Amino acid sequence: PLDIPPVFCYDIPVRHLRTDPSKPTDSRRRGGKENAVPYIDISTNTSLAPEKIEALKAKIAASLASSFPGKTENWLMVRVAGGETMFFAGSSAPCMMVDVSIFGAQSKANYQKMTAAVCRLAEDECGIPADRVYVKYTEYDQWGWNGSNF
Repeated sequence: PLDIPPVFCYDIPVRHLRTDPSKPTDSRRRGGKENAVPYIDISTNTSLAPEKIEALKAKIAASLASSFPGKTENWLMVRVAGGETMFFAGSSAPCMMVDVSIFGAQSKANYQKMTAAVCRLAEDECGIPADRVYVKYTEYDQWGWNGSNF
C-alpha cells in the first residue's frame, strides 16, 4: 500500500485516501473512536477517601456522557489526586483543578454543560465552592492507544 503524504492547499492539510483499509483515513477517524477518547485529571488540595475517589470517578463519567455526545466511560481514563499542595487566589482553602483532554472537538455549549456539572460535583462531593474550581479543556487531533493512533 502507498503511504501518500498530506497535500497542503491554502495551508489546510488534505489527506489522500489510502489503499490499506487497516490504516484509518481522516474521515474514518472522525466517525470512529474520535467520539470516545477522554482523559480527565482532577487535582485538589482536599484529602479524599477511597470511596470519595470512586464516587468522583463515577459521577464525572456520568457528567461526561451527558455533556459530550458519544463520550462514554468505556474509553474514559481518570486520574484523581487529593491532598495536593495547591493555592488559588493566594489561599490554601479547598480548591480543585480539572483538566479535560479530548480527542476531537466539542461545542461551546457542551463545554459549558460539562463545566457546570464539574463545579456542582466539586461542591456536592468535596465541599469545594464553584468559585474555587478551574476546568480546562484541551482538544487533540492525534491520540495513541494500543500501539497505534486514531
